[in-house]
Amino acid sequence: MAQLPQSVAECHAVIALLLERVKVLEERVNLDSNNSSKPPSSNGPGQMNRAQRRASARKRGAQPGHKGHTRAMLDENKVDRLVDCKPDAVCACGGHVELADQPLRHQVFEVPPMRAQVDEYRLYSGRCTGCGKAHAGVLPAGVPKGQLGPRALSLVGVLGTRYHLTQRKIRNLLDQLMGLNFSVGAISQAHGKVAHALKAPVAEAAASLCKADALWMDETHYPREGVGNWVWAAVQPLLAVFAIYPSRARYVILDFIGEQCSAVVTTDRYAGYAFIDPERRQVCWARKRSANHRLAPSMPAC
Repeated sequence: MAQLPQSVAECHAVIALLLERVKVLEERVNLDSNNSSKPPSSNGPGQMNRAQRRASARKRGAQPGHKGHTRAMLDENKVDRLVDCKPDAVCACGGHVELADQPLRHQVFEVPPMRAQVDEYRLYSGRCTGCGKAHAGVLPAGVPKGQLGPRALSLVGVLGTRYHLTQRKIRNLLDQLMGLNFSVGAISQAHGKVAHALKAPVAEAAASLCKADALWMDETHYPREGVGNWVWAAVQPLLAVFAIYPSRARYVILDFIGEQCSAVVTTDRYAGYAFIDPERRQVCWARKRSANHRLAPSMPAC
């Protein structure tokens, strides 16, 4: 059992301690999704949901006087099919129905049925009747040796990178939309072909970094299959280059943008960029304001 206070001063100290503890507990009890990072589901039955918290009695959606936004009509020469919908020529009273000069236009956009275009190339072979030399037909220029054409390879590459689909999802999507039934291994090989085709333009983009006037750089940890790699980004106004390196060390910066790079580089406060001439290095203002906010002393209310 705790020892009871023996003096008035000790009682006051215990009371102050208990008041402080009550204050902390009250703040903890009053935490909800509005004043903390707690999810709305933790508010409990006594809290109103978003629909109940609506302060306005107005109906949902656009209000009277709101300027609407509608899709512009395509020109008639860009429409695939024109269908005239006319009323009956004779009214129920027996009179002739005279049509207005201009009809009300209504356009419907539909996705056409998708089916992969399949071209079969028949390679004949033969032998010279004079000398017996063997001859064989060859594929036309531009025809790949694999089963996926250039547009199909591009689609696989875009789905796997821009839209972050797994190889299995890409396979299922191609099967369901276009009837292309390929194995996951074929999709994996397609990714390799796309990477090989993009090798030259990617190298050209990376080489342009050393000639840029301005660069924005950053890096982030990218652990994969037990290896702690790093993804580096160097961004120009019209071009962004990403690269994976096994380290965050200074040598990566020199290898990435080139030792002769003279661009003004905007970075965070990571010390790896400290070797860049201060006249060519700009610290990110957003991070600087955030740091100043954390370090600034609390100011009294006015």
